[in-house]
Amino acid sequence: MQKIATYVDQLRAIPQPPPTPGSNLPLSGWIGSPLGHAFRDFAMTQASFSFGPFASQRAFYDWRVSRFREIGNRHQPTAARIAQISQTMPCTHPIVFTHGDINRRNVLVRVHGNGPDDIEVTAILDWEQAGWRPIYWESFKWLFEDGSTPGWAEFGTTQIGAQYEAAVALEFELQSISGYIPS
Repeated sequence: MQKIATYVDQLRAIPQPPPTPGSNLPLSGWIGSPLGHAFRDFAMTQASFSFGPFASQRAFYDWRVSRFREIGNRHQPTAARIAQISQTMPCTHPIVFTHGDINRRNVLVRVHGNGPDDIEVTAILDWEQAGWRPIYWESFKWLFEDGSTPGWAEFGTTQIGAQYEAAVALEFELQSISGYIPS
């Protein structure tokens, strides 16, 4: 897991390229696919459609929250909480490149022996959800995909998502409002 954290740091250090010409996105700070196009993220929908790109974190959050308004329309306390979440979602996180689906089934390892130095990460698979997201997104997805595995969840919180717990908690609260339970 320490090696994977090193890879996450390397991904986060990749500079964001300018968007595709004619896309109406700013030169930096946009959220989208690796090249600035629409993207898929199965934490937001299990349907196989793409959404975005978004010119800013605020545009991304406004879109995210708008998906929950139908639920809020049926229950006033939920509508009030959705509005409160919308106001508190941070828009100051750096936008970084993220894999978006690091979990145990997408990490291939080779074991050479019984010691901790005898394990080698040979590949990280499944880049379908990769792209430019707020820096906490990898931690959110780490926990979303495999948050019930002891050790894995703690590592995702402390090593991948250190200091981003509040943003991750807001994302999970939106998930709980929708009733969507990850498979």
